[in-house]
Amino acid sequence: MDITREKTDSLPFWVSVSKTAVVLGIGRKMVYQLLEYGELRAVREKGRVRIEKKSIDLYLKSGRRI
Repeated sequence: MDITREKTDSLPFWVSVSKTAVVLGIGRKMVYQLLEYGELRAVREKGRVRIEKKSIDLYLKSGRRI
């Protein structure tokens, strides 16, 4: 099992900005920047931003970093 899968296996389908920051090892502000740059996909639900788990997986696998 690769490190990407280990980091995201226990995550729900939609993930909070704070939890995404922890998983990626970056700050919340950087998560918002990744959303702005189109590196992560998200929806707004009841005023909260929820990030798609699959997009976190893809970002980790891409090896790209800001």
